[in-house]
Amino acid sequence: MATKGASYVATGERFIEEALVSAGSFKAMHPEIPCVLWTDQVEHQKLRGIEGPFDAIKSMRSPCYGFADTIYSPEMLVFDYNLFIDTDTFITGKISGVLDMLANVDVVARLSPGRGLVESVPDAVCELNTGVVGLRDSAEVRYFLNRWREDFERTKGQHNQPSFARELYNSNLRFWPLPPEFNIRTRQATYIDGQARVIHGRETNLPKLAERINKNPRPRIVWNIPLADRWTPTLVLPAPRAKILNRVRKILRSRLPSLRFKTR
Repeated sequence: MATKGASYVATGERFIEEALVSAGSFKAMHPEIPCVLWTDQVEHQKLRGIEGPFDAIKSMRSPCYGFADTIYSPEMLVFDYNLFIDTDTFITGKISGVLDMLANVDVVARLSPGRGLVESVPDAVCELNTGVVGLRDSAEVRYFLNRWREDFERTKGQHNQPSFARELYNSNLRFWPLPPEFNIRTRQATYIDGQARVIHGRETNLPKLAERINKNPRPRIVWNIPLADRWTPTLVLPAPRAKILNRVRKILRSRLPSLRFKTR
């Protein structure tokens, strides 16, 4: 039977604190799934002598304290099916289905809501958000991870996501995109329907935000708007419904009879 598990990467005090909170939310939903922390501070006082969310703590070699640290190395594939989660996340529902998908595909990730430019590939290829990634352990995936790092270092990229998308596009790996509910990036407007599973952002209180987002499971739009340094309200707006749109069309037709509106 295939082994399954989740992994976090945290280098530096701030990210260790985040990882403890995020992994705690993951274990609350998945107590049966082992959780591993890769860090530069294996002897950190908050990781020693306590019963925390991590089943294993492993040392990172040569951390660079930047985006390159979350370019996962082949040695981090400690399970047959691996789920990598960013530290600035809060898990609000079951996401073990991501691991189950790896029985049939090699890589799972969400299309980035920011739609960043990826050079040297067709312009229909957009970035993939690497905050929640499923990776099946295989020689081909390990080769892909090495290519991802080489591409990032060669292009001197500020972020690691363009390199991830480019190398994945140029590979023969089987890929399946995650729905937005499994990786809600709060700084970009995101349409969701049903339960939000992962909230991804650095808002002040992610558990409280998750409660607001999941208060109503109907179609809705989530958007965190940075208006000032310390004021970044997150809006949870109901998505426009067909009934409302049809009513607007009727009003416009009655007031602007010369216009023609397409109807489905």
